Amino acid sequence: MEKLKTAGTGNVLEFTAENFKAIIEFNQLETYIERLEYWKINQLDSNFGVVGRTDLYLPYESEGEEKFCRVMDIYPDKAEIIELKLFYNYKVQLINGYLINAFNETYYLKNTAHQRKDWIDFELQRIENKLNPEFIDNSRTEYFRIKCKYFIKGYNNERKGIGMVQRQYYDKENSIIEGAAYYRYKFYLLEIDIKKSSGKTLKLSNSTYTDLEPYIMELFKDKKYYLKTIEAFQHSYIIDVNINFIGNNKGVFRVWIEYCLSKSFINKLTKVRYAFILNKLITNLDLTPNFSEYSKSYYVDEKSLITTFTRFYVNER
Repeated sequence: MEKLKTAGTGNVLEFTAENFKAIIEFNQLETYIERLEYWKINQLDSNFGVVGRTDLYLPYESEGEEKFCRVMDIYPDKAEIIELKLFYNYKVQLINGYLINAFNETYYLKNTAHQRKDWIDFELQRIENKLNPEFIDNSRTEYFRIKCKYFIKGYNNERKGIGMVQRQYYDKENSIIEGAAYYRYKFYLLEIDIKKSSGKTLKLSNSTYTDLEPYIMELFKDKKYYLKTIEAFQHSYIIDVNINFIGNNKGVFRVWIEYCLSKSFINKLTKVRYAFILNKLITNLDLTPNFSEYSKSYYVDEKSLITTFTRFYVNER
């Protein structure tokens, strides 16, 4: 299909044969999945320079006044949960793709591993700032603060695996979807931190990745569990974005080890070896050599921790 033409800018179409052909084809499709695939294949979301376009209109005149009729859209039926999930995932993936492409445009211009690492860290910190209310300028409008609120809601919902359970007002919905996209983008950054940075001298924690990889592979059954662990620990304020220990109770690592062993995410090692490896992977952790912190005398809210871990690892078995 040729690129659709608009009447000026936005999502209002011109009266052209190609446009009418597309409208007819689209509206003959019987299922939501077919319409969504048609929309994606023909790039109707972005061929007008607008990310996430979801509807197209034709102008008409009525009683001397110009009006607009919506002729193509991919809005889900409010009563159809499956359609809502497809719509949500499509828009989140779309925006995530734009974030990744924008990141890579700069990333591949970096000449050294340190420059690439700095760029990754810059983007990770930018995400943290967007999630921190202290970074929201109090001089901004209430409208801006509401968008920030729904951005954080979208991020947290995606982290919990909730997604979007119902349609929202336009700007709120877009902020929720943007927040979810940034959650997925953060995981891309964590993965590229390991996989794509010519990792020979790439710094993770206080060591190079080359130094850490043997310990990661010894502890985890798969590298993906390491990435999930970073995210879970950061969410629980056990480590910061640079993998420094910032918690106040090292007893959490006993709960984490027992949970991961029960799910076969990590390998069974001695307590001494667990302490040694965790000290290598997390800066300033400083577990004792005999892992005395493994004792149940270190009180932690086990139920809350296990709930959090389950949210992050649930789809990784």
